[in-house]
Amino acid sequence: MKKMVLNIFFCVTAFSIVVYADPYAGKREEWLKIEESLKVDLFQRQVVPVRIVVPQEDATAFQGIRMVEKERINGSNPNKKLITGDSIFYDFGEHVVGCVSLSLKTKDGQQIDGPVRLELVFDEVPSGVVVPHSLYQGWISSAWLQSEIITVDRVPFSVDLPRRYTFRYIRINVLNGSGSFELMLNKLEAKSVTLAGKDLGTPTALSPLLNTVDSVSLITLRDCMQTVLEDGPKRDRRLWIGDLRLQALANYVSYNNVDIIKRCLYLLAYCAREDGLLTSTIFEYPEVQPQKNNCSIDYALLYNVILLEYLQQYGDMQTANDLWPVALRQTEIASQYVTNGLFATEDTGGWWRFFDWHEELDKTAAMQGCLIYTFEKTAELAQKLGHEKEAKNLLKQIAAFKKAAMKTYYDKERKVFTAKSGQLSYASQIWMILGGVVKGKEANDLLKRTEANPEMIKPRTPYLYHYYLEALYMCGENEKIKEVIEAYWGGMIHKGADTFWEVYDPENEYLTPYTKG
Repeated sequence: MKKMVLNIFFCVTAFSIVVYADPYAGKREEWLKIEESLKVDLFQRQVVPVRIVVPQEDATAFQGIRMVEKERINGSNPNKKLITGDSIFYDFGEHVVGCVSLSLKTKDGQQIDGPVRLELVFDEVPSGVVVPHSLYQGWISSAWLQSEIITVDRVPFSVDLPRRYTFRYIRINVLNGSGSFELMLNKLEAKSVTLAGKDLGTPTALSPLLNTVDSVSLITLRDCMQTVLEDGPKRDRRLWIGDLRLQALANYVSYNNVDIIKRCLYLLAYCAREDGLLTSTIFEYPEVQPQKNNCSIDYALLYNVILLEYLQQYGDMQTANDLWPVALRQTEIASQYVTNGLFATEDTGGWWRFFDWHEELDKTAAMQGCLIYTFEKTAELAQKLGHEKEAKNLLKQIAAFKKAAMKTYYDKERKVFTAKSGQLSYASQIWMILGGVVKGKEANDLLKRTEANPEMIKPRTPYLYHYYLEALYMCGENEKIKEVIEAYWGGMIHKGADTFWEVYDPENEYLTPYTKG
């Protein structure tokens, strides 16, 4: 994927406890009022299944399962007989985020003589409704897998399921029921919700594959545009800083909704830790609050980039000035973990680092590059807001950061950046290029060496692949950008993606945040 009770942060030593003074005292309530004023109602539309399908094994399909049409459905009234032991697969023909309703009746109007129990399973891909949830062995809670049990005592019966689901397919398993009556599914429909009200149409300016990638990208963004920009409408379903940055960039050239970006910026500021460090993700309900003990230092610093790009897009000096203290504070906190220009190699400040879904990734070099990149963007923001003293101080620090990066992480013989452990990864090279530690032809050559070296740990997520594209763009590698998009995002399209997935590894498509491997 991939976001309030204020959390008092304690720095504990053997001799004392230091309680930080809130740097945003007197501002938080104002920020909360501003974000509240930006709330709007979501757009809704009715969506119905278009066909009944059956799963088939197919080695070319995503995770080896493809849906094949059995019969077409016209409207929301499938009038399908439900027989105990049956499983019926409904295809809505598109990715849906919303609430589901259904109704049941008997064929001749007679009353049922005993309860009927149905299981409904929802998912975005065929394998998600085919593989039994009981087989799940991942490390993320199995409650994220979408299913419901409904017990019916009388007909006619109608229900609006209270939860919001994210799916294309619904499987109905008829678990129990009497054989003395014919139970019929009379209605099945969903109410799709999003903040993106306008239809942007189908792109036509690119190749057929790139047009499809563009369309699926828009759907992905549309379905994440809820009351906030959610990291994913299926799992987590909340605002995360890292995801917000990429979603904001896509929003600027598509739906161009200013208020949702502005609201997210104020929400994150309001939910900052008591020492001023931004929490990576927040909850909106039942009240606005941070997810405690969840601070990613790279995400916190990327907030500054989001604020700068928001200012560049809309020229909203009021918001940028309001939130400048938050941006500056992120650099002040990060600076506390720098020694001789080098950022800490251990997560010692009550925070962690993300960069990619890879349990073996050494993030030390990537973090150094990210530090430089975000400090440079913050210096640019400071200059735009007239804070010349702060900008000068940031630029001075950046020079020391770059010097330490070359001294500590650059392998002169192989001409690549290695992490603290000596590990080679795309992440390390990408972020050193983005930070401007190497530039021009040297950066171009580094990207070529990265691609050619089989020891390099590759990205596993669209999130890190975005930053790979950003590094390629900085180097003027436009043809390579097209090649990467067609191979990676086009690869998901060829596997049947309706929206782009949080994790996609072409070499292991069973790898997801849900699995252990």
